[in-house]
Amino acid sequence: MSYSEVHAALKRVLDTLLSERQMSDQQGIEMMLNWIGYSFRVADLSPTITRKTWEALEEIDLDFLYAVKEDMIGRFIFEEYPAVLPDNYPYQYPSEIKAKLDRILPHAKEEQIDRFIDPCGGSGGLMIELHNRMGKKAILYMAEPNVILYHVALINASIFDIPARILHANEHLHDVSESSPNWAHANQWTPSYYRFILRTGPVI
Repeated sequence: MSYSEVHAALKRVLDTLLSERQMSDQQGIEMMLNWIGYSFRVADLSPTITRKTWEALEEIDLDFLYAVKEDMIGRFIFEEYPAVLPDNYPYQYPSEIKAKLDRILPHAKEEQIDRFIDPCGGSGGLMIELHNRMGKKAILYMAEPNVILYHVALINASIFDIPARILHANEHLHDVSESSPNWAHANQWTPSYYRFILRTGPVI
């Protein structure tokens, strides 16, 4: 399945939700992620939608999300609804991430590094590509302050069975070092809030 086909399928999910009632783009995106997250048993609660909309959504086979092992949901949001993301959000396309890892991973392997902390991981593109290359040998930690991107990363980890620790945290405010007690709050759909001082860990 091509990206354009995945894109069209995600647009169908979003349009189905938006047809239920008037919502802003951000509310629609959040509800779409809630429904996908609930479908993949990541979100805590099902979205509040009518039975008619729920039945329409169930006709959409989410298996298309397995088709390409890349950050398809994050790319869709970035390209179609950039206004819901932080200003000047530096989305990285898969080709850019692959080129970055081509430079970094040979050195990491030489140094026998298998732990990676991405303190501002966005929607999880780097996490996915590291898992593609290293499998479960890679020990992955990722933090992201934007809740939409954080939810996309949680969904990506679930879809591709990536055993990453993903934290809703701001690297400038919270401790995201490997030994931080904050990681006990990782992978929660409804984020907690923490009060820890920043401590820098190995970042790629």
